[in-house]
Amino acid sequence: MERYTRREFLGGLALVGVTAAGGFAPRSGVCSAPKRVIVIGAGLAGLCAAYELSARGHDVAVIEAQTRVGGRVQTLRNPFADRLFAEAGASRIPAFHDLTVRYVRQFGLKLIPFEPGGLPSIRYAYGQRMEVLSGAPFEWPSGIPANEKRLTPDEIRSRYISPLVDEISNPFSLEQVPKRLRQYDRVTRDEYLRSRGVSDAALHMMNLGTTPVARFRSFLDVLYENAVERDLRHRAGIEQVSYLKIDGGNDLLPISFGERLVGRIRLGCTVKSIEHDARGVRVAVQSGESVASLEGSYVICAIPFSTLRSINVSPALSSEKRSVIDALPYENVMRIYLQSRERYWVREGFSGFAETDHPGEIWDSTFGQSGTRGILMSYSRGLKARELGIQSEAEQLLYGLKTVEQVYPGMYKYYERGFVKSWDHDPWARGAISYLLPGQVFSLQPHIARPEGRIHFAGEHASSLRGWMQGALESGRRTAAEIDAA
Repeated sequence: MERYTRREFLGGLALVGVTAAGGFAPRSGVCSAPKRVIVIGAGLAGLCAAYELSARGHDVAVIEAQTRVGGRVQTLRNPFADRLFAEAGASRIPAFHDLTVRYVRQFGLKLIPFEPGGLPSIRYAYGQRMEVLSGAPFEWPSGIPANEKRLTPDEIRSRYISPLVDEISNPFSLEQVPKRLRQYDRVTRDEYLRSRGVSDAALHMMNLGTTPVARFRSFLDVLYENAVERDLRHRAGIEQVSYLKIDGGNDLLPISFGERLVGRIRLGCTVKSIEHDARGVRVAVQSGESVASLEGSYVICAIPFSTLRSINVSPALSSEKRSVIDALPYENVMRIYLQSRERYWVREGFSGFAETDHPGEIWDSTFGQSGTRGILMSYSRGLKARELGIQSEAEQLLYGLKTVEQVYPGMYKYYERGFVKSWDHDPWARGAISYLLPGQVFSLQPHIARPEGRIHFAGEHASSLRGWMQGALESGRRTAAEIDAA
């Protein structure tokens, strides 16, 4: 796909008929009264909504500010040698994420394991490096007092978290929250566990990797996410969690959607304003120096609330919706990619994956790719990512080199080049993953996905699984069904 010229842009603004077929539209057949729908954002949510509406015979135009489709599904292909690539955004696909798996298969793409089986990974905590094999008993770092390690992280989850999750019979409805659980929207997970006597050392080990957001996220939100995952696992008949990825790069999924929406996606076009009334919607779209007005029956805002904040909407949205858009927090993600002359960690018998108390994770981004060179990626989230985000790229790369060298010694010797991706600094994302603070499950959640007249809302933030491709697809299908039934 390429940037459209002014003539192509203006000529393409008239919404045209769609011939795309297939998909998983809520109802079979073609609608009797096609609607004109403008979709803002060509991430997975917007592409899925457009694809499903097209399958029902509606007229669709997708407006995207960037010169690529995919949004926060982004595969980096240019920074590295030997045609190697690495994921900048959504990376893992749990095998029980049925919508994601179904679309991948629908488009003829191939799923492969996310990480190697049978090879040890590394757990790095308290300055100690420990080998970890899947299924092996939990090993505490040395020097921790006996009274601090009465329960392992898995035992803590089984004793204090799983029973609460089991009380949630329908995780897709806030109206059915058990009264006893409502109190947990006032605390974080760590605050709750401390109240049950869980030690600081145990919490430290639970917060290895990229999970420090648990220190300030609503515990009730955490419980509901766990309950959604439980129901999806049961529906898929999968009890053991395993992760997959798309062979050739996860961006092949949004690209596949885009190939089925040819002529309906406008890249390099920014939305300046939205006007709406009982008759329809008008969206002001800028391409280069030109601004044009695009009219339709409905509009789907399939962009993060962090970027929707800068778009003028007239008349103004309800105070509840405006409050949600302004207040919904987004977690930062910082990924530091280190290209190595050799995959020395494989030669030494390791997976190239690790969880650490830096805090962060390390992934072998090139697992499953051919070649001698490899890429280890240092993955930080939350406060650590934000702290790194204000440093220079040279300082960020030095941090990545130091932390990876501690976990997988040899990177200093084999390092060739690096690359950094900060989602806080991406102007079309302004953060990576939405989440809810204590008190926001009831104050914000009910208003996130609710339509406002002819304006509908999609994206991972407007789903039951924030931060996952499954959530984006779920929300795209929901908005398509809402408009199709209107």
